[in-house]
Amino acid sequence: PEGARGLLLMHYAMPGRGAVKALSPEGRVLWQVPLRAPLRYSTFLEEGLILADEGSVQRIDPRTGQVEWTWESKTRMRSFGLSGPYLLFFSGTPGAEVDQRVSALDALRGAEVWTQPFEGIPSSRVFPAGDAVAFITVTPNRVRVFDVETGRPLSDAVPYSLGLTAQVVHVSTDCRSHMADR
Repeated sequence: PEGARGLLLMHYAMPGRGAVKALSPEGRVLWQVPLRAPLRYSTFLEEGLILADEGSVQRIDPRTGQVEWTWESKTRMRSFGLSGPYLLFFSGTPGAEVDQRVSALDALRGAEVWTQPFEGIPSSRVFPAGDAVAFITVTPNRVRVFDVETGRPLSDAVPYSLGLTAQVVHVSTDCRSHMADR
C-alpha cells in the first residue's frame, strides 16, 4: 500500500517476545512495535498493517508505527488466514485449551465477529476459500467448512480417508453450495 512505500518491515524474534521495525532504504529505524510473542502472521488490509502473535492482533499505521487498535485473545492463537476483512484463526476455549474453536476477527475494527467450537484437533492450516473457511481435523478425520461472515457450519464435517496428513488446497463455490444444501 501507499503508506508502506519506501519501508522495509522487519520482524525480530527473541525468546518469548518479538518486535516489528520499519527501516528506511538507508537502514535507519523509523519506528518499532514491540510484541509479547514472536510474530505469527502479518498482512496489509486497506492501508493498515495487521500483526498477529499468539496472544494478540494489532492494526498499525505503516507510515507512523502508531497502533490503531489491539485485540487480546484469552487463549493462544495459531494458523492465521485473511478473507476479505476477516482474520481467521484457531484457538482453544478459555479454561479448556483442549477444546478447539475457529474464530473470525474484523481486522478493520479489531472486534471478534464469531467463534465456533469444533470436534477434533486441527491438522491443517486455516484455508480461506471465498466466502468460506475450510480446514482438516484428526480424531476424528474430518473436512470442516464454515461460512466466513457468520461462522455457520456449511457441512456436517465430511470424513476423509485415514492416511497421510491432508491439507485443503481449494474449495470451489459449487462444492460449498452442495455442502450447505446437505
